Amino acid sequence: MKKLLLILCAALIFTACGGSKSTIEIKFDGQQIPFETKSAWITAQKAIYGGNVNVADKNHALRWISLRNYEFEVTRALGANDGKLTAPEQVKLFLSIHDEAGTNEKTPIKPATYSGANDGPMEFEFLNLTIFKDGKEESYQVSLGGQANKGDSFVKINSVSGDTVTGEINVNVKAKDKVLTIKGPFTAKIFSK
Repeated sequence: MKKLLLILCAALIFTACGGSKSTIEIKFDGQQIPFETKSAWITAQKAIYGGNVNVADKNHALRWISLRNYEFEVTRALGANDGKLTAPEQVKLFLSIHDEAGTNEKTPIKPATYSGANDGPMEFEFLNLTIFKDGKEESYQVSLGGQANKGDSFVKINSVSGDTVTGEINVNVKAKDKVLTIKGPFTAKIFSK
């Protein structure tokens, strides 16, 4: 009985503390940027494919993934990138992915791979790495479409369970003419209101 009680207490503590945290490896210009996810959200908005995307229905869900190494509560659908960094150790990753044609902001996300090489449906379009340096925010914004090796980068949604998504990121790009690599798993909460 004591053993069962100890197991239950340990499980409650583990759950209360947010369960396991995912560590994402970030390297910029050869320097490691420490990052353990403490807040992760996925939001969505309705979007329309532009350009030469050849699909019958150009409507789709544009999904934003926001990963931070500090606690942050997203309070609105368009607020995934909200909030300023305020301390030297804070880091924020912001990613945008385009879902398949005919989806919208209310369409449930499902397991899939979003490639930087795509132009339109199932595209990993953009990322922004924000760090706090020399007393202020410093951002490194990257459009995958402008990268020579854009096919090397992807966001993969591995599973969806209730309001939780698990996935992985693999990024190999140039940001301000310096190499930026991001690799690792994430678990994010789906925003809905």
